[in-house]
Amino acid sequence: MLRQLTRTAKHCLVYFTIDDTVSLLATKRISMVEGGRQIAKGEKVMVTLNGQSHQAYVLELSDDYSDLLTREKDYIEKPKGQLRQELNLAPVTSDEEDEQVEEKGKQVKEKENAVDEKDLDQPPKKKRKKKKDANKENHSKVKKKLATVIGVGKAPRLHFHSPQYVQPHTGGFSVSEDVIHVVDLPVMHINNPITETVASTIAPTIVQPSTIAQPSPAGTVTDQPFSNEELSLVKLKSSGPTAFASTLFRKLFSYDDMKGRNCRGLAKKGKLDEKKMEIIQEQLYKHYPNTPENLQSTWARCIQTIDSYIRNKQRKLEQGQK
Repeated sequence: MLRQLTRTAKHCLVYFTIDDTVSLLATKRISMVEGGRQIAKGEKVMVTLNGQSHQAYVLELSDDYSDLLTREKDYIEKPKGQLRQELNLAPVTSDEEDEQVEEKGKQVKEKENAVDEKDLDQPPKKKRKKKKDANKENHSKVKKKLATVIGVGKAPRLHFHSPQYVQPHTGGFSVSEDVIHVVDLPVMHINNPITETVASTIAPTIVQPSTIAQPSPAGTVTDQPFSNEELSLVKLKSSGPTAFASTLFRKLFSYDDMKGRNCRGLAKKGKLDEKKMEIIQEQLYKHYPNTPENLQSTWARCIQTIDSYIRNKQRKLEQGQK
């Protein structure tokens, strides 16, 4: 009974106050809850994404990933500012945004200092002396004994004999004057017969290839920004489908292409280039085939990772300008 009361759902819907967006994440990404309380609906939490902590509010908790996907659409369709009113949050001004960023940095720093103090309180570990391996010592002694070799008697004398002379074959050679037709020759030699002289006493052999059927013209190939070798190398270096999609996204989009936009054009923002996103989705399904349901959930996680990357990129540039 106690285990059921303290158990936390696997997935959650959170609302990010930094850019007024809603995302579906794993509950394990929540690194801190305000007041040290248990993770629950409406709690103010800190979410860790790509090594960065962001302030957010928990909207929903569930073990069913597909159920939260449907609920996410309902929250996204709400007008801007309604979620803040439901969570009893005041409209954010530019000064309050700066204060939130500073407060978030202080919380992360305090957490790091707490970890360092915990490490300092622990007593230093004693160094353990390495035990000598008796088997290795005995083995080395036996090896030294076996290395000593004492020779008895005289070494045998070596006998050298001159090699016997072999009479070469003096018979005649017959040369075939038939024309050799080779079918499996490269196309480059169709109009250039090969003439090879074997020896001065042998007549030249003329090789004339037979008629070779020309290959049929290849079908039209759609223009792709990535070659097969480049895609294979990206998949080899990627840890999974989300990393694969993120790498292709960074190769296709510059900061000007992603500024003020997201994958689905939500939260009063523009939408990313649909053709480029279709290319990423097509290559993801091609290199990570699975059932349609799993592909849909995989693509949803890739979209969340891409949106998170855009938020971090924008936040770092804004801090650099300040």
